[in-house]
This record gives sequence, C-alpha cells and structure tokens, in this order.
Amino acid sequence: MGPAERYPTDRGHRARNRPPCPADLACGDRPAHRHSPRRNRELTVCGIAGLLRPPRPTPAGDPDRVLVTAMAAAMVHRGPHDQGIWQDGPLTLGHRRLAICDLSPGGHQPMTYRHLTITYNGELYNQAALRARLSPTVPLTSCDTQVVLAAWLQWGPAALEQMEGMFAFALWDVHQQRLTLARDRLGHKPLYLYSPAGGGIAFASEVDALLTLPDLPRRPHLPALHAQLLASPALAADPQATAVEAVTALPPGSLLSIGPDGRPARRTYWRPPTPHSGHDTGSGAGPPSTRRGRAAGGLGSHVIRATTAMLMGDVPAGVLLSGGLDSSVLTVIAARRASPAAPLHTFTLAYPGDAARPGSDLAHARAVAEQLAPRVALHQVPRTDTLALDDIDAVLDPAVLPDDPRHPAILATYQAAAGHGLRIVLNGQGTDELMSGYLTRPWFRHLLHPDAFAGLPASRQARALTPDVLADRGGVHARLLQLYQSMPATPLERAQHLLTATQIPHILRFEDRLAMRAGIEARFPYLDDRLVGWCLRHPQSIHIAGHSAPGGAQGKALLRRAFSPLLPAPVITRPKQVLPHPAARPLQQSLAALARDHHRDLAADPLIGHLFTLPNPSELDRLPASTLFQILGTWRWHLHLTRPPAPPRPRPLPGQAIN
Repeated sequence: MGPAERYPTDRGHRARNRPPCPADLACGDRPAHRHSPRRNRELTVCGIAGLLRPPRPTPAGDPDRVLVTAMAAAMVHRGPHDQGIWQDGPLTLGHRRLAICDLSPGGHQPMTYRHLTITYNGELYNQAALRARLSPTVPLTSCDTQVVLAAWLQWGPAALEQMEGMFAFALWDVHQQRLTLARDRLGHKPLYLYSPAGGGIAFASEVDALLTLPDLPRRPHLPALHAQLLASPALAADPQATAVEAVTALPPGSLLSIGPDGRPARRTYWRPPTPHSGHDTGSGAGPPSTRRGRAAGGLGSHVIRATTAMLMGDVPAGVLLSGGLDSSVLTVIAARRASPAAPLHTFTLAYPGDAARPGSDLAHARAVAEQLAPRVALHQVPRTDTLALDDIDAVLDPAVLPDDPRHPAILATYQAAAGHGLRIVLNGQGTDELMSGYLTRPWFRHLLHPDAFAGLPASRQARALTPDVLADRGGVHARLLQLYQSMPATPLERAQHLLTATQIPHILRFEDRLAMRAGIEARFPYLDDRLVGWCLRHPQSIHIAGHSAPGGAQGKALLRRAFSPLLPAPVITRPKQVLPHPAARPLQQSLAALARDHHRDLAADPLIGHLFTLPNPSELDRLPASTLFQILGTWRWHLHLTRPPAPPRPRPLPGQAIN
C-alpha cells in the first residue's frame, strides 16, 4: 500500500495543522479482508404486507389469505428469494424476502416467538449491543428479526428507542390481540396504510401492493398533488399524505397500535434533538482550532463506525461514487475491506462527453479510484441525454408524482450494481442536509432569512399549472411556513431541521424505491442514527468555513478536515455539485417529441387537464424539460393508478419450477 492509500497513524494526525483523528482511522497496514466476521448473519431486507379485520365469522375460501398473497406478489422485486403467509384470527401477515446472507429456514418470515409474531423489513446496526442486554434465557440465532422479537418481549414498545437501524415492521401480540406498526427514525424503510370501509387496516411496503386490494378506491389525492406541484415532493408539510387518496404513510419515527377495540393510536417515539437540548456539543475547552479539530475527530469516528457497520454481511457491497466528497469518503473507508483479487465495485454515471470533461463526476471518480487501485474497480454507467416512455414508467411510484428526470439514471446505477452480482450498495446521501452542504445554493438563502421563506417553495414550483392548482398556493406556503417556524430558533438549525423533516424522508423514499426495483438494498452511512444525532446536537456553524475565502463560506468543513489526508486534493476542494442532469437540449427535445406523439392522450386525461395548462403540439418546445417530464410522468402515473392491476406473474423461488 502506497502512502496515498494508507490510513494515517495517530502520530500523523497529531502533527501540526492536522485534526485529531479517530482511533478507527489508525489502522496502518492491516491485511485486507472481504467480509465481516459476522458470518451467517441473516438479514431481512424484504417487502411486508398485512390485513387486520374486525372480528367476524371466518368466510369461506379464506379471502384474506388470497388478498395478502396478492399484495406480497406485487412486491416480488423486493423479495425474490422467499415468501411467507401467516394467519391468526383477524390478522393475516405476508412477507417477501431478499437474501442478503444465506437463505436458511431460520430466517423465514413471518416469524413467531412465544406470543409475538412479526413481519419485518430492515436491519439493526446495534444488534450485538442489544443481544448483550437481553435476558440470557432468550435463545437467539444470528437473525436480526429474533433480536427484535426478544427486545419487544423484554421492553415492549420502549424497544424502539433502543433500536438503531433501518426498519419497518408489523408485530402481533396474540395475548393482547394488538397489532403494532413501526418505522425507523428517519424513514429508511417505507410503510403505507389503508383503512377499508368495513374497518381494520391494510399495510404494505409499497402502495402498489395496496392497489391490489379490490375495494381500494383508485383516486388521486388532489390536495397532495397540488402541494407537490406547488412546493415539490421534497417539501411536504404532511408526512402522512400520499398521492393516492385512500392511502397514507406511517411517518418516520412513529408507531401505530390497534388493540381489540379496533381504534388506532399513533405516537411519535423519536424527535430530532437540537443543540439546545441539554446535550454536550463536544466542542470542549481550548482555542477554536482545537475545538474544531476535536469535533472533526468525533465526526470522523462516527462516519467510519457507521460505514463499517453497513458493510458487514456475507455478500460484497458496492458504492455509488460520484467523485464528490461524500461518496469518496465512503469509498476510501470501504476500500479497506477489499483486495486486488476482490476489489470494491464502484459505479459512476457517464453522460456523453463526460470522459473528456475535466470537471465531470467521472473525472473526479477516476481520480479516487486510481488512488485506491487495485482495491477499487470503477464501473461507468453510460446514459444518453434522452428519455423514452419506458424510462418514465420504470421509475413511477404511486406514492408521489414523478418530478425528477434524473431518476431513470439513478435506477440504472442500481441495475448496474445488480448486474455485477451485488445486493448492497452504499449511498452518500444526507450530508448536505445535516452539514450545511447546500450553503452555496441560491434556494438555501431563503431558509436563512425568515422574511424570505416563501421564496423557497416558490423556487420549486412547477410551471404550466392551472388556476385550480395555483389557488392552493397560499395554503401550501402557509403550512410550510408554520412547520418552518416550529423548528429550532437559529436560522441554520431551522434549515437543518426542516430538511431533516422533509427532504431526507423524500430522498430515502425514492432511493429505496429505485434500489429495490433493481433488487438492491441501498444503505446510507451518513444517515446512521448516532451520526444524525451527533450532527443535530452540534451547532451547524461548526460545519461552515471560509467566510473570508474568495468563494465565500462553504459547508461540510468538518467532513473535509477529517478525511482530507485520504483523498485527492481536487475532491476536497471541489465545490458542491448536484447529481448531473442529462444535457438540457437533447432531453427537452426527446420529451417534447413524446408529448407531441401522445398529445391526444394527454389532452384526454382529466387529471392532466386539472393540474396543467397543456399547450398545443406546436408550442410544446417552449416548455422546459422539467415541466415536460412532470406532465408526461403525471399522465403515466394516472394510467398506472387507474388501470386494474395485472395478475402477478409467478416467479420461481430457489429450487422451484413453474410449469
């Protein structure tokens, strides 16, 4: 290993002008190893579904089992390796399983222990610590799901406050006849709900699964659609609203409990902490440079711990490498587990001309991969600058209107990872929201000046909206302003907390959706529970540096300081970049051509007529690509919603054959 590839030693990080570094970085020239020592650990990445009915005589033909089986089949891409259906009285649970480790019978779900049964999607990153605290009389295998059951048996709902990870689950207590639905703190894993007219509740990891229920009204939720178009889906004031009228989302950090009386009771078990919550910010005593160095060391420790935890398993993990600071840090940490014989696979989008453009993502990703070679293999994911209807259809999500023409490219990166045999991919999302990474973006300035807040949703408003939609603009802005004003007092902390409450759940929703369409589990080290808590408890000002520099202030200063010895200088000094868009002109031309070809269908769609002012075919070239994508995407979304679901195609499980 050359000097540029070596993790710094303690002595190197105590040198003048170098920040104190976490002990995890002082690993010297340890032999590379491919997999975690947690062998045969059963991870439970999957799709879950279920149906709870009011007490009634059991009808002939077991229709609830049929319904839940169809719900699970609609999520076969989330779990192609195993399936399970379980019933007890009024409850039917379903499960689809994606095998991240070995496919052993011990991990089959739904899973029962004593009087508790669970269908569970996710992973606990502190499962070893929980095991140590659980009663020694509880027999546990290597399965995370058993840890959740044992923790619930010992602590009840208070177990949620002890769990660190990404998860959504449904747990049935047969003694209490009580169903509990829960999601992780930030919303890594989705959970959608539908209340049938006759009572009870249906739930699933995807809205598509709920749409298989024959009695679910397939109507768009117009207030939610108006809000999405007037402020973008990334600024949703209501975390429960979806684009389907009858479907709601269980908010992150909350649980819903339904007992024998059939009345649902929801409560929030986690709220983002603030620097004023009485927690030590960790800055300690000493001059500012010493305090910042100490803070950089603390942040670096959390990043290394979180990344290492998310690499553990019996299958290799890859990284989405954009050449920016965030993904490059993940790559340099993950590369320590690789070897020339089994390199870390990284994936970078490449649009036409990127290879010859010095400042492109591809150029910076190559610099990182070359520094870490031969332990890192860089794979280009080629993309054209045009889109077809199939590209739009592939990224549709019934929970939200399509609004970003980059989503087909994101899906392509996950598909490329799956094509290389990966099932886990690390993703660098989250630092911009938590570490003032958007400080230089024009829209972020609206968050720093309360009197100018209305400019933020206005900057994200879609074009070509009808008067019916625009009439709701004042109400949508007022609800967002009310949410913003409820955040911590300083402008920077308000901005951070607003983005944590709105943009991060939105990012996690579409990344989970796109990754699972490719059979990939996306993991987000920067959105690790303890790392998020550390960032929220520290004042945002510690992440900002360069007030007097020619380029002005810049966020993510601590992250740069902690990892600058490990990365190429151009990556460290590179300004904040967004995920590249396709080239504007070819993208606009391709979308305008699609809109002209299908103008009759667009004009006949009542939802398009309600939401958008559709130009004549000859005037479509005047609309920007983003608006054309929204119009075409809304049309395809509405078709997807209103068409009866096709019968699920049987897909063989391992060892099965379909005749």
